[in-house]
Amino acid sequence: MPGRKRPKADLAGLVERIRFQKTILLDFARVAAEAKNLRQLLSIACEQMARATGVNHAKVLRYRSESADLQMVAGKGFAPGAIEHAIIAIDMASAPGRSYQTRGTVRVGNLPENPEFRYDPVLKEHGIVSILQAPIAIGNVVW
Repeated sequence: MPGRKRPKADLAGLVERIRFQKTILLDFARVAAEAKNLRQLLSIACEQMARATGVNHAKVLRYRSESADLQMVAGKGFAPGAIEHAIIAIDMASAPGRSYQTRGTVRVGNLPENPEFRYDPVLKEHGIVSILQAPIAIGNVVW
């Protein structure tokens, strides 16, 4: 409703959240400047994103044209063998695949119960039942 004032408690919480996110952004900028390669930078981004949102798992997927799939190239909260080895299909029944194809955010609250999406093995192995998948577009490249 236009002109409606937020209660002071809401504003205080919002200000505190903005300060927290600003701290994370500054931490990311400081540490990212020291990254020696793209993989390290992406790993740092996963760590900071998970910290900012309060989630246990975060990942970056790279499209592989030679096999038409998505490969996990960085992550936080995944078993050591998952990064670089986890492959996710790019079809519309895959939440990450749909996000990549549509260039839009895909949110699924309960993967095991949602008939529209396949429960990808790597997500199942790590107990991930909810997913928010957002593409990162840089020029013509989408991660």
